[in-house]
Amino acid sequence: GISNVMQHHELNRFLQITAILMVVWQSSLAFGQGGSEESITAIKWNTAGETLFIGTSNNSEAGCSDGKVYVQDSIGNATIVTVEMACGVVDIGISHDGELILAQNAVGETGIWSNTAGYVYLRSLGSGADITTMEASPAEARVARVLFNELVEIVEYEAENPDSTLVDLEPVLGGISDVAWSPGGDRLIASSLDGFIGLWDSASGDVDHIITYEANTGKTTIAWSSEERFVAFGDFSGSVIVWDLDEAGATYHFEEHSDQVNDMAYSPDGTRLASASEDGTVKVWNAQTGALIETLTYPGPVYALDWSPDGTKIAYGGADLSGNPPEVVIIDAPE
Repeated sequence: GISNVMQHHELNRFLQITAILMVVWQSSLAFGQGGSEESITAIKWNTAGETLFIGTSNNSEAGCSDGKVYVQDSIGNATIVTVEMACGVVDIGISHDGELILAQNAVGETGIWSNTAGYVYLRSLGSGADITTMEASPAEARVARVLFNELVEIVEYEAENPDSTLVDLEPVLGGISDVAWSPGGDRLIASSLDGFIGLWDSASGDVDHIITYEANTGKTTIAWSSEERFVAFGDFSGSVIVWDLDEAGATYHFEEHSDQVNDMAYSPDGTRLASASEDGTVKVWNAQTGALIETLTYPGPVYALDWSPDGTKIAYGGADLSGNPPEVVIIDAPE
């Protein structure tokens, strides 16, 4: 286990609580300073829908970029606390029981702290490898991390000496771009840059399903519907494909984006799908009919989005190319 001395060292080196900042809650929340290269790279609502966790990266310096996690009270209109992270934030997750916050940086550190008043830092999980994305299980105390775009590492993060399992998703050959747990937490799906989709069964440890799509373009992001039958994945061309796992075929193929899809999420009830793109838009789709419900705009590429737990709001953000501080936009979710 990590000793108290090491915990104190990691606290000072990796996650440092630095400030309490007041932010006016209107239609959007601004972070950073105008003219900077700071971008919003991760957004996650808490399980009660009262707090937003917002991750940023600043690429103004060569090499490892700075990053922050803002804990934002959506009711009190204030940033509760700001947490510094070395080498930027690539993902944020909430533990299956809602008690912990997990934040991932690009160089293999997963920071964990309590999701309570004070947001006490607990520990970090190192990997010794670059991490490109992370996904916390909705059912168990484990997290999936993508190492070097090639392997998926499953880590049981509450153990005193965390166990880890490496998942080989062959024939995924072109690099893993994203992972998503099934809502039940028993399966993990991964999208790849060569167009393959790998499905891992955690009980058997086998890759029991590989999906290929005739477009053969690299997949950039993936999302799993609440009923577990459908997965949606985006690609470099801007397409969004909804795949029926039971029928092993595409249900819908959306082609409204003009550039690559960076993030996607189903509404909690599975009736709508939101996709965020490099083209500066978020598109909300009817997941049953495939109809485009609404297009939302942003002054630059959109990197992250999330639905509120009750499905009534969407929060999204990215990079502001107009020179203003990047904003998280919060809207009433289109029906």
